[in-house]
Amino acid sequence: MKASVRCKKPAKHFRNMGRNKVLAKNISFVLIGNVGSKLMGFIMLPLYTNWLSPADYGVTDIMGVYAGLLLNVVACDVSDAIFVFPSGATDVEIKKYYSSGFFFQVFCSLLCALAFFLLTFTGAKNIFFEYIWYVYGILISNLFQKYAQDFCRGINKMSVFSFTGIVQSVSIALFSILLIPRTGVYGFAAAMIIANTMTGIFAFFYSRSYRFLFMFDWTYLKRMLKYSIPLIPTAVMWWLVSSLNRPLLEQYVGMFAIGLYAVANKLPNVLNMVFGLFQQAWNITAIEEFAKEDFSVYYNKMFRTVFGMQVLLCMVLVLFSKLFVMLFTSAEYMEAWRYVPLLCLSVLFSNTSAFVGSVFTAMRKSNYIFVSTIFGGVGAIVFNYLLIPQYGLLGACMAIILSHSLSMVSRIFFSMRFVEFRGKGVIVYNILIIILLYLVSLMENRWLLGTAFAIGSVAFAGVNRDTFSMLVLKVKNMIGMRINK
Repeated sequence: MKASVRCKKPAKHFRNMGRNKVLAKNISFVLIGNVGSKLMGFIMLPLYTNWLSPADYGVTDIMGVYAGLLLNVVACDVSDAIFVFPSGATDVEIKKYYSSGFFFQVFCSLLCALAFFLLTFTGAKNIFFEYIWYVYGILISNLFQKYAQDFCRGINKMSVFSFTGIVQSVSIALFSILLIPRTGVYGFAAAMIIANTMTGIFAFFYSRSYRFLFMFDWTYLKRMLKYSIPLIPTAVMWWLVSSLNRPLLEQYVGMFAIGLYAVANKLPNVLNMVFGLFQQAWNITAIEEFAKEDFSVYYNKMFRTVFGMQVLLCMVLVLFSKLFVMLFTSAEYMEAWRYVPLLCLSVLFSNTSAFVGSVFTAMRKSNYIFVSTIFGGVGAIVFNYLLIPQYGLLGACMAIILSHSLSMVSRIFFSMRFVEFRGKGVIVYNILIIILLYLVSLMENRWLLGTAFAIGSVAFAGVNRDTFSMLVLKVKNMIGMRINK
């Protein structure tokens, strides 16, 4: 009897080890291809803020915001379809999928150029119309670069996907250094367009994707659009949550505020980027594990671990936000530090919403993802229009926090129909710790902030003791196994 009991524990242990190895492997696949280009904006920040005034930096940010909205609309999000459909298809079918999507994007790009040309006659005046052709260049170059990269993932050429990330990072740095000091905002936009174009061309030729051209088929295009078009409303709603504040800040506060917001958003974006790498891998793992009996236990353990790690990082960012802005930017941007912790909190809500949404992905219940995103999108419209005219940049930060929290709460509520969720108390207590640390940081007293951080760390350890005790135990077991080998 004792022998049989001993056999069960190792079996469960190795099953969990296998799960985590698969998750780690999935993360490593997307790491190189994504992290470089996203980190480059962070690394180049001292140079950007030295070359560009806050108002000019705000212009570069809002150009990206407009391009980001249109990216999911102009070609009906067909790049998401080219990632999915080549899996398990024959060579002839892959050629039809790739060609159909590629030439559809060419047609949509020409149609978009005509629309932009007609818009120039409206006489409207804002940043979009002032830089309309630069927005178009960023949009179209990003459209084809994303299509090329997603196709590489779809045909499992992950080495190409990884190299494209490196090419994009080097290109952004090189052309930014060459162009921005001489031509300012125009140089920034040109550097992004050239980097996206070079990345797309590299992926196209290095993956030999040209072999799949010239087999356009309406039937295959319809299949792809049937999949991708329903994704557009979710993408638009997500844009409302994350980006609607920029046009409103432009209208009510000015480009200087958008420049401060863009700088304040850099640190939270690092948190978002790291989680995004995990989330891409976690979605795959959640699909594989969902049918298993102990998925609920595994899901809750993983949630508490990931959430706790993010909270700990948020606490550190609250502590060092002022120092970061001081070291990485010029004096004109100093005020941005006050908004870093608030944007970190919004990213924490957004990432929690994404993690919970993996349940719907695993069950193929995308309607719940859409409905919960509607909550966030409607909240974004209401809160931004209420708070930005009254409170300016602070109102924009509060609006994005409230919008993401609405989406998060609705997803938790809907997910409980399919899997037990045990993290509600953990979320509330950890958020209270972050809020208290932020309020103390506004007093700008180093000793008081240090004391508050020490107290907050003790409270954090108490709230998350079960999670981190489990992690310590796993590390000890792994070390013990290596020593025994």
